[in-house]
Amino acid sequence: DWDIVTCHCCLVEAVLRGFLELDPQEYIPTLRRYNRSRAADVLAGRPSAENEFLASIAQWYGVTVGEAKFGPLVLLNQGTTFAWLKGLDPPREVPAKGDHPDLTKLAAEALVVRKLFFEHAATLFPRGAFDGLRQRLRSDCPDDMLESVEKMEKKLFSYCLMHFENVALHICTDASTKHGLPSLTDIYDGFLQLHVEGGDTAAVKRDAEAALLAHFKSPLYLVEKPFFHATGINDEDDDGIDHTLIVTPAPAT
Repeated sequence: DWDIVTCHCCLVEAVLRGFLELDPQEYIPTLRRYNRSRAADVLAGRPSAENEFLASIAQWYGVTVGEAKFGPLVLLNQGTTFAWLKGLDPPREVPAKGDHPDLTKLAAEALVVRKLFFEHAATLFPRGAFDGLRQRLRSDCPDDMLESVEKMEKKLFSYCLMHFENVALHICTDASTKHGLPSLTDIYDGFLQLHVEGGDTAAVKRDAEAALLAHFKSPLYLVEKPFFHATGINDEDDDGIDHTLIVTPAPAT
């Protein structure tokens, strides 16, 4: 199971730097700091549970670091900390002291990015793709969901992010297929891959990341995670991998 690390967050930085040729530090300094912290974790082999940026947010709201990971994503997608905390299990409340300063800054930076995306739509979405996203939005959503310009722009921006996420994901699955390891399924920022004996997953990671860098002109990273049993049984001898999905090629005839 492969994930593109902090896909929406990293893609925003990549689009600004690679496609619009803008300095992310000028427009999205907080988001860039978050991306740098997650990239450092990946390169050092540290789990996200040890991420300092997220740890500060987790402590502020009284949530786990795993739950804190959703905060920046919700804010980037024009959501609120209230909506993020309400969606946790169990739901939490915004503390009386207010929101974490970094999340407040991220919310403001998300609006800056949305404005840039719309201003440069012809550059980012050639051949009428931006209008295509707008038409898809209108067909997917009931009219009452788009009753204001603000609601329309929020939804359209989310579709823009999903567009770039889809491009990144298919770059990765193409790289996997070229190494004889086609994905079983893919969704959002990840895909499931069979481990075939003799298959070189390290090469998949290397080539996929190189292809992502070539396309977006900004580094994006893949992280491999084990495929867990559907039963959810946590046994000390269970390595979390469904070995029935490990395929041994038939001997050549």
